Amino acid sequence: MRKIFIITIFLLSFSAFANGQAIFSYVHLEVADEKKEPVPGALIEITDKSQKDFKRALTTNENGVGVIQFTNYAPNYLALNISRNGYFPFRDIIELIPEESLNLSVEMLKIHQSNEEEISSKQIEREFLWAIKNGDMENVKIFLKKKIKVNWKEKPFQNILPFYLSANPLADRKVKNEKEKAELLQKYEGVFYDLIKAGADVYASDKLHQTTLIIAVKQGYLKIVKTLLKKNLPVNAKDYFSNTALIYAKAKQQQFSDRTEFKEIIKLLEAAGAK
Repeated sequence: MRKIFIITIFLLSFSAFANGQAIFSYVHLEVADEKKEPVPGALIEITDKSQKDFKRALTTNENGVGVIQFTNYAPNYLALNISRNGYFPFRDIIELIPEESLNLSVEMLKIHQSNEEEISSKQIEREFLWAIKNGDMENVKIFLKKKIKVNWKEKPFQNILPFYLSANPLADRKVKNEKEKAELLQKYEGVFYDLIKAGADVYASDKLHQTTLIIAVKQGYLKIVKTLLKKNLPVNAKDYFSNTALIYAKAKQQQFSDRTEFKEIIKLLEAAGAK
């Protein structure tokens, strides 16, 4: 029987506002095997996609537990990397809403000599998922060309397009000029359409209830916005913060007044009945 790691993540938050006291959040990570025995020595690395300088690393103690404290900070998109000798690495992006307590279970696959094909196929699926969530265009295209088989109607692939649009590789790569930026954006859009052709759901949303349309608007992806509006996505859908796509578009236009795409997006949304 294949040995597994079960990682349960508890988000416990409390706030203190009097006298300017800090706001604390704690993430408790418990690592156990299939028999629920503690697994010490598992290396857990956490970064945050919204903060480039944010990084936490810890090794589980003798009880298989690690605790990370955040100060004046509510976790958003946390990139989780877990490694241990003899196991395939596990990488994923964990979405945490500030007020939410989470129990998450993650399975790490042990590297076996026997039955290697079955294990490898499952790990390949995980690597494909990581490439999508991380905005790794090159590897996503490679996986799609190999016609990887996943169930787009079930989690975690059910809401994968919002993750892909949120990855925003334009922010992570150093772009020398507008021509290079346009070429990179074209490649990024191309992969988006490839994912739709493969079966990804355009009507999906993330844990903040942000639809693919809302996220595309926030990122300023004019061409993708046009495509999504043609698919009759609800233009007045509200997210976790009660904001619509039009509200975000107008806010972005004020923030980046020199960028014409937000003006065009506002016109498109209003023409589609956005309020």
